[in-house]
Amino acid sequence: MDVGLLYLPVGGVWLVLSRLGANPMGFSDMIVLLTAIHFHYAGFLTPVFAAMTGRQLYQFYPSPSRTFHAISLGIIFGPLFVALGIAFSRYIEILAVSFLAASLLGLAFLILVRIVPRMRGPTKKMATAFSALSLSVAMLLAVGYGLGSFRQQNLVSISTMLQLHGYLNAIGFLLTGIVLWTVLQPKPRVALPGIPFSRLSSRGRVGPDFFERTRIFRESGVRPSGLVDNLAAFQRSDFASENVHLAIRAFYEQTEHHRLIVRPDWRPGFRTLARVYK
Repeated sequence: MDVGLLYLPVGGVWLVLSRLGANPMGFSDMIVLLTAIHFHYAGFLTPVFAAMTGRQLYQFYPSPSRTFHAISLGIIFGPLFVALGIAFSRYIEILAVSFLAASLLGLAFLILVRIVPRMRGPTKKMATAFSALSLSVAMLLAVGYGLGSFRQQNLVSISTMLQLHGYLNAIGFLLTGIVLWTVLQPKPRVALPGIPFSRLSSRGRVGPDFFERTRIFRESGVRPSGLVDNLAAFQRSDFASENVHLAIRAFYEQTEHHRLIVRPDWRPGFRTLARVYK
């Protein structure tokens, strides 16, 4: 998921270059445009879809899948290798195209064999199968084009790639996939951080009269008493707020109960901070 988001600005840069009519490294206008498309579809959306596929797999099969992990590596690095091959070496290009195509064919195979049979509802099954089959045919065309380019033979023409490969990816695989994953919404394997960061800003000075001066709370509301109202707001699977040392809680929460136990002028030293947990 993260790698797909990282590829997106790369595609954006090439799209701007294409609209400006620039030809970096001597590439033709068509290659610059296709590079922008490549990083949007193969670079951005495909890794995101692979991540959604992985989430769905782990819902059906809780044990880790080495096959999916290997396929993910190909999807992560494949678009970059293809771009490097186009820029510097025909040998790298054909290897990169084959590497990426094999990874995407593997992804389509996992979807057809391990996800579609476990899904409920004929519409969802048909849409998922159509998306995976579209990806398979599009990748076979890509392999044919790359092999023909390497052997200097017109096995698959550029016009065929633009029509069949492009439409199969854009409409068959990705557009169908967008609708599909929006409906399915498989849950991520790990919980999001969810740390409640404050949106308050000091605007130059904080001071003890910060809340009164900025008038950010209602007069009838509960007046803030510390840096946080309650450390329980940060409760997570890897953080147990009830285990935080009382002195640390007093520093952050400043409740009346803590003021009775800890002097108002107390500040935690190194030894206390080293014993945050009991």
